[in-house]
Amino acid sequence: MLSASDPYYVAKEEVAKAMEKLQGLHQDWKRSLQAEDTARSHRFQQLHEEITGELEQLGLDLDDIHATISMVEGNRSKFQVSDGELASRKRFANDCHKTLEELQKDVRGPQTRMKLENDKKALLSSAASSARSREERQRSAMQENQAFLDRQRQQQMQMTAQQDEDLEMLSLSAQRLGNTAQRLGPADSGLLHLSVLLLLLHCAREDLQPENGAL
Repeated sequence: MLSASDPYYVAKEEVAKAMEKLQGLHQDWKRSLQAEDTARSHRFQQLHEEITGELEQLGLDLDDIHATISMVEGNRSKFQVSDGELASRKRFANDCHKTLEELQKDVRGPQTRMKLENDKKALLSSAASSARSREERQRSAMQENQAFLDRQRQQQMQMTAQQDEDLEMLSLSAQRLGNTAQRLGPADSGLLHLSVLLLLLHCAREDLQPENGAL
């Protein structure tokens, strides 16, 4: 008869539940690893974190199993466990330990590490490419804006130069008309003054046309 203080069955039940959960979790993790971009998939990252934690916990639970077996094996008279029962417990612990090692090898093995590293490199490369593209767009926009401002300044300078030239020509024309008026009589001089005023009005309207057109 087994002693009521034998802790093996409590530890065995915990290990069996943990093993069942871990195997189901491993199937989901494996599918996600193969089908998804591990660097971008939040689902895979959650599964990977969870399965890593479960592997560590199962390792601790198996340590407890081995401890209970060693305890019983060292106190046969106290626990009154038969050789067959003790052998069965050892087989259970060894089978679980073998399964744990296979899962650990799959989760932490070189193929998995390569997939994780390749996905991470691809993500970093994509991020770098996006950053370069964004910088190029910003630089192009700045160049276009500078070119627009340069064109505006050039046009303004040309308009100012043209206005200065027109004013100079107007001044020369007024000077010549003034000289002519001095040689004419009073009646002709009045008509000449009227012509000068009309010329000034015409030139003023010509100068205002570009500004009104801009409005």
